[in-house]
Amino acid sequence: MAVTLLPATGLRRARGGAVLGLRLDHEGAEMAEAKRKKQPKVTAEQARADIAAARARLSGDVREVVDEVHPRRIVQRQVEDAKSAARVELEAAKSQIKDADGWRWDRIALIGGAVGGLVAFVLVIRRLTRKR
Repeated sequence: MAVTLLPATGLRRARGGAVLGLRLDHEGAEMAEAKRKKQPKVTAEQARADIAAARARLSGDVREVVDEVHPRRIVQRQVEDAKSAARVELEAAKSQIKDADGWRWDRIALIGGAVGGLVAFVLVIRRLTRKR
């Protein structure tokens, strides 16, 4: 197989065009050797423990992703958000007509007057638009 060295990148390319990997010249080999020497030796038990910890982290992450994108959970979160927003709005409306001292009769009378005016308006409009 003919291999061509790509000078600007340090990559090797096969005749078909596939990139084979990095070229390790003398400096690259020295750097790789220095890196190997700096790394502490890991026992088999440490490696097993590291793999088990990584497996546990990944399985937790997968569960979180599934929980995040599952359609039922999306609907459930949307319903919870809507209920929460409705509770907040209800409490805001309640605070307008009732406070720590009791009912705010001025607000209740104002709301009653507005409702009565609306009913009267609708009745007048219905009477005017009725066909004779």
